[in-house]
Amino acid sequence: MKKILIISSVITLLTVLGVPTVGLAALPSSPPECCYLERDIKINNITCNKNTYVGSDAPGTLCQNGSSPACQRPNWGIYCLLNAIYTVTDWIFYILMAIVAIMVIWGAFNIVTAGGDPSKVSTGRNFIVYAMVGFALALLSKAIPSIAQAVLGM
Repeated sequence: MKKILIISSVITLLTVLGVPTVGLAALPSSPPECCYLERDIKINNITCNKNTYVGSDAPGTLCQNGSSPACQRPNWGIYCLLNAIYTVTDWIFYILMAIVAIMVIWGAFNIVTAGGDPSKVSTGRNFIVYAMVGFALALLSKAIPSIAQAVLGM
């Protein structure tokens, strides 16, 4: 049993260390000079539209699709950073909202099926209270991009 545990630990360690190394070896030698925006991003009253590429204003800049970026800015990396922050916070929001909905339904189910048992009623009420805390956190996740813009001084 100990041999199996040791062998599986070594294989797991090699996998954890080896897979990123192989993945990083396949990256291009230079970083990309543009990124694809999935939403409109406005910085200092300059808006780059969604579904376009934003990139460096240097001549000869090419994107992954082989064309020059539609929105060329000297600070294009900040647009890409904000795009990534918006994407991550959107996913956090959707996941938290799904959990909130499940918790409210579960809490309501506990209250309805309590049958006069005060402990089940309080359990259901606690589920709903925790769901409201989760709802507040979900709303806070939508404010994170604005906070990031304020910290970056935009």
